[in-house]
This record gives sequence, C-alpha cells and structure tokens, in this order.
Amino acid sequence: MPNKGAVMGVLHQLIIDSVSPDELRAQRVEVMRRIREKTGRHVLILAADPTKPAPFGPGSMLHTEDIPFFEELLSSTPRDADADVVIHSSGGLAEAAEQLSRMAKAHFREVRFVVPTLAQSAATILALSGHRLMMGPYASLGPIDPQFLQPNGTTVPAQALTEGVKKILGTSRKGRLNPGYIPMLQRVSPADLQAAQDATMLSTRLVTDSLTTGMLAGRADAEATASATAEALCSHARWLSHGRLITADQLRELGLPVEEYSDDGVAEDYNELSSLLVVTMQSNIIKLYETETVDMAKRLNLVSPPGILPDPRAANNANIDLECAKCHGKIPLQLRFADDVQLEPGRVPFPDSGKLKCPHCNADMDVKGVRQQLETQLHKKAVKWPTQEESAS
Repeated sequence: MPNKGAVMGVLHQLIIDSVSPDELRAQRVEVMRRIREKTGRHVLILAADPTKPAPFGPGSMLHTEDIPFFEELLSSTPRDADADVVIHSSGGLAEAAEQLSRMAKAHFREVRFVVPTLAQSAATILALSGHRLMMGPYASLGPIDPQFLQPNGTTVPAQALTEGVKKILGTSRKGRLNPGYIPMLQRVSPADLQAAQDATMLSTRLVTDSLTTGMLAGRADAEATASATAEALCSHARWLSHGRLITADQLRELGLPVEEYSDDGVAEDYNELSSLLVVTMQSNIIKLYETETVDMAKRLNLVSPPGILPDPRAANNANIDLECAKCHGKIPLQLRFADDVQLEPGRVPFPDSGKLKCPHCNADMDVKGVRQQLETQLHKKAVKWPTQEESAS
C-alpha cells in the first residue's frame, strides 16, 4: 500500500516553511545525490507545468526546443553510466520524444524513466522508450492517440476524425451522400485524413519499436506484447478521452514490467523529490531541466519579476510589465488583491479571464499563469476589476 502520509507530510511542510528557490534547489541536489549513491544511477529532471500556458510558442509541451537543454544535461553526466530520467509532462510532439530518447540511450548504458506523477501523450511515448520504467505510487501515463488542432483552437483525436468520416460515408445509401453531412466533410481534406492515419501509425510504431528493444528485450513474446500494448494505448475507442490516467497496474495488465520506488529502496527519496518539484513549479517556471550540477529553467516571459507596489497597500496590489512575444511591445498590467485598490494611470487591468489582446499588434495572449504565480507568492486570491458599467455607477 502506498505511503501517502509520508508524501503529503513532506509537501505540507515545504509549503508552510515557505522555502526559498535556492533552498529548494539545494534540497533537490541533495536528493539526487542520495539516489545516485544508493543506486549508482545519475538523475536527470525534465519537468513541465501544463497549467502555465505561455502566450506564444510551445510553452510547456514536449518540443524540439527541449533538445539543446537536454543535451546540456547529458554533458553534465558521465557517458556509459546508468541514469534515471525523471519526467513530468502532459505531452507534446512524438518526434521530440523520439529524439530525446535517442539522445539518452546513445549517452547512457541503461536508461530508466521515472514518472513521479504524470507523463501523458508524447511523454508516455518517451517514458516507455527506455530500458526500464519506474512509477510513483499514484503516478499515471496516458493514451498515445494523436490529437489534431482545429482552427477554433480545440483538439480532436485523429482516430475520431477518421472514424467519423467512415461513419458518415457508411450511412450514405445507394452511393448518395446525405446533404446534411456535406458541410462537415468540406472541413476535412484528404490530406487531413492521411495525416491522421500517419500520426496514429507513428505513435504505435515508436512504442512498439521501443518496447521490443527496451523494456521487453529478450522475452520470447517481446514483439507481440509490444505491438498489442502500443495498439491498446493508441486506441481512442478504448480510453474515450486523451486525458485518461493509466496506472501502473493497468500497464502491468498489458504485460509491461513496471517498477515501483520500493523495488530500488528509493521510495522516500523519490517521494521527497516529487514534493520538491511540486513546490518548485509554484512559481513562474514553465519547464525545469536539472542534474546535480546543471540548473536551467524556462520561465513566463516577464520583462521583470512581478513587483509589489511600494505603498501601504503593497500586499494588495501588483504591477506586471509583460512583453508580447510576437511584437515585443510592453504591456503594463495591474493586478489587485483588494476591492479598494484603484487602477493606476497608464496601467491595464489584469483580465479576469486570463485572455489578453496585445494593444500593439492585436495578438492573443494567455496570461493565466502570471496571475497564478502572483496568487501563489502572496497567498491571496486576485480580485476582479469592475466593468465600465459598474465603474460608471
């Protein structure tokens, strides 16, 4: 039975102690050192916070932009050693997962991916690509069925797209298409259908090949189990949602030899590291890349750290000079934490929706992560600005 109390105790203590970023880093280094001394494995961390979407660019998603940072992590560790690559990610590009896996396996003798909490979508592809996989007591992977971005900003499963078209065509009688389906089919080109099929094939092929030569290598049923597992994980019809959480027990039912922290005697160490990462990400960090000697982070694109105004109401007001990632224009936002705070001249009210349109180039921006960071730092909830009608009354 997982020792939930120990995990929650560490996390609770870190939060109430208000540990500084430098102290958190020092504690993570100490935990990584302990794990290395116990297991002989060097620890690398690749963590991302999907709750902080960047205004532009890949944000927290697993992306080819991670490659040079991961290369830096590899260069800080000895070649041909054994490694634990810690992942926390909601996914991204399958192609990026493939390249990061290649890099790790070319550098290390044996690669064990460690998932303390979450590795979904492309991050699941990465987690399954090593020689071994170890998961935390409540950790989960996710389905690997590809998702297609729609013009309205939503995503749809590639398999749902292809199956939907098949269903429409199948309901047509005597070679005549129901006119009601024509507008829907006009939005799906043959290229879209082919891309959806190719993306599905890529996901299953990457996992099948990785499992055959990695976690299942040497087993008589390696190829058959790998193929069946990849097909199961890529089945939208099976999971129904791309966000489903797939547990270690479910993975074992598919035939995968998933390990637990206790198998290597590092349960307390990885529980502590997981708690440290949770608290560390309660900042403006979007991505964190770490080893014992390397510490790099991708942060929200602020011109300067959010500043608290130097007046008696300081704790109730914050100015944020945000830089538009598209035109690099400065946007002077103001966030308030009390009803009596007035908007300063030249400042823009922080949007309650978290959606902002750049006044310089009209680009759409998502600034929810900035507000989350400030609320975390001040331990307060932001207060809405009054609408123009409310202000007039």
